[in-house]
Amino acid sequence: MISLHLYKDGPYWAINDPGSQYHEEVFIDEISQIIDHMAAKIADAEQGVELRISDDPFPEHKYMLERVRSEDGGFIYHSLDFDMAGWFPLDPYYDTSGPENLYVQVIKPNARPSNSILVIHPYKHEGMWVFDDENVGLIKEPFVSGADDLIDLMVSQQGLTAPQDGFNLVFSAIPFPGHQYGFLRQGPEAGGWWYLHEESEVEGWLCPALFKYFEEAPEELFIQVK
Repeated sequence: MISLHLYKDGPYWAINDPGSQYHEEVFIDEISQIIDHMAAKIADAEQGVELRISDDPFPEHKYMLERVRSEDGGFIYHSLDFDMAGWFPLDPYYDTSGPENLYVQVIKPNARPSNSILVIHPYKHEGMWVFDDENVGLIKEPFVSGADDLIDLMVSQQGLTAPQDGFNLVFSAIPFPGHQYGFLRQGPEAGGWWYLHEESEVEGWLCPALFKYFEEAPEELFIQVK
């Protein structure tokens, strides 16, 4: 697997790899637009992203690029996801043939793995559900705009004793043993994302603090309360 650290140089993405002959190599035109699309859901992407590329599918890959032809020491690849094609300078990393397909993931540098299982400890403060997580700089972070209703729903259905004094909320972007709820991503608003609990038809908005835990808004969130 190739891992490239990229940064924004004007309208284009460039490689940040001081040890490589391709340091500051710029992805021009359509390929930068493809990376723009891939990085669109990552908070503060313009500060830098990590582009992971493999010629074999891997569990975390999100996108696939199909080789079209070789050109000028690189290869033209077509994005099946965005129906765009652009030039990749892959000759330092692959032989002259170039892989038939590229499988790609774009994440924040040093991001948590997408299969992480995380825990917060919500409690009631002045009538609102809030939580603290000093590891990411959050103190009395409130649940609002329907997210509080989803918490009311979960603690009620699970019969938690005195949840207002605090309970554990375990969450992940992948299913895990013991999870009780699944929430589907709906749409973005005000820097956060709306999620739907289909069984109850209740929606809740998760604020930008979501990106303290995920490099992009997960398509699904799986939750256990206890």
